[in-house]
Amino acid sequence: MKAQQSGLEKGAELALGAVHLLAKEDAVNQSGSKVEFAKKTAKSNPNGSPIPVPNPIAVQLENGVKVTYKSNSKHTKGMPGNRPDAGIEPRDSLELFKKSIELNQIK
Repeated sequence: MKAQQSGLEKGAELALGAVHLLAKEDAVNQSGSKVEFAKKTAKSNPNGSPIPVPNPIAVQLENGVKVTYKSNSKHTKGMPGNRPDAGIEPRDSLELFKKSIELNQIK
């Protein structure tokens, strides 16, 4: 049976794992590789925001209904309110939203 780790041993194990991860990232960065580790850039959105639709906009759905759409920041990594179980909003979320239908129209 495996002995239980003390808090100090667990902390040391976590610290060692973090050091290994940082060393790997540093090695990749020094190799001249163009790899980026989950960095958001202004290229993410023409407005300079990593959020697909940062400001509310008027949208007409395929069935003619007019609504307002705005992305929720909790669905964008690194943004306020984001948490691991929130899921990630696709970049083409506005186009997907335009094709949405009301539940009472499904037969």
